[in-house]
Amino acid sequence: FKVDLSSYYQNLDPAVSDKMMMELYASDDIDTVRIFDKDKPNIVLVTLEGWSGQMIEPLGGEAGVTPNFNKLCEEGLLFTEIYSTGGTSETGHSSIISGYPTIAGISISTLSSKCRQLPSLPESFGAIGYNSFYTFGGSLSYGNIGGYLTDVGFDRLVDENDLDLEPTGKLGIHDEAMFPYFLSEVEKAERPYFYGLFTQSTHSPYDMPAEPFPGYDNDGYVTSMHYADDHLGKFAEGIRNLTDYENTVVIFIADHGRANIYNQNTYDEKYFHIPLLIWGGALDSEFVGNKIDRVGSQADLAKTLLNQLGMNSDAFHWSKDLLDPTSQEWAICTSTLSYGWKDKLGYTVYHMIDERLVQSPYSDQKEIDLALKKCRSILESMYREFVEL
Repeated sequence: FKVDLSSYYQNLDPAVSDKMMMELYASDDIDTVRIFDKDKPNIVLVTLEGWSGQMIEPLGGEAGVTPNFNKLCEEGLLFTEIYSTGGTSETGHSSIISGYPTIAGISISTLSSKCRQLPSLPESFGAIGYNSFYTFGGSLSYGNIGGYLTDVGFDRLVDENDLDLEPTGKLGIHDEAMFPYFLSEVEKAERPYFYGLFTQSTHSPYDMPAEPFPGYDNDGYVTSMHYADDHLGKFAEGIRNLTDYENTVVIFIADHGRANIYNQNTYDEKYFHIPLLIWGGALDSEFVGNKIDRVGSQADLAKTLLNQLGMNSDAFHWSKDLLDPTSQEWAICTSTLSYGWKDKLGYTVYHMIDERLVQSPYSDQKEIDLALKKCRSILESMYREFVEL
């Protein structure tokens, strides 16, 4: 994407965009609920490679593809209207771990001097004594994810180059080997800990050792989702058997969505619709099986989690608290060539290069213009900050 991006982020007067941006992020900073019954739980983050909401029944997707995850949804707190801010793994990681939405055309993880200025969950947890670790069955060199994770403060990283596990495929070690390995690391972790796994098998070429899932014309992605779900279920049982399970929180969230047999349109909001599930023994029983239908993005996990644990989240100023009833419901979704505004009424998306509206749920031009103005106000404010990082 070799163009001068600054020309795409000058639609609004800076004072106008900053004012609107602040209004969109404004809230009373009050959580009316506390979802954890422990003050300092161990945190397990499972970043699900390309898990689309269209394959997950509790999110309105296909029945039976992810039976184990579906069962965990009945035992956890499911956020049903969460969207990825971009379409790549590296931007998904900076969104989740730094609460930093994707600026269309930019992968901040590839810019070490800038991502070092970002806040991060491992840094926040490390400041109160948590140990941190992150692992991936593929290569963390992809998108400089490993460099980003180092820059933002993870104590230890492990990828395919450090492990001798089977089965493997073209992109690395498959989930059936990585979930047990990750569980072994969790079991021996010094408490308290913030430990993460990035799954791999649900990325093409889908060469995991699994028979095609019936009913989908041998579709590799559907089969990979069912395969990954099988091993995710076994991992969850391992977590349940931990001696300190009651002090453990597991967060399942996808790095991005996926085009699939039901949707090949990367400008459709379904392309960005992803799971966010909070599960584990430290989840207060009052919230078991509950659903939160507020619109938000993966970048909102950071502030939500830290606020729930009574930690300072001020540095995560591009993240919103999904459990604050006064926070506003919206998500920004971007690609290399487009940006869009998702709200309760639908998805308004604009093609940056062609300078044209792709789609909107609104028929009134004033409403379309307002949706795009909201989107631009945030992206243009972010871009100005990004330049100065």
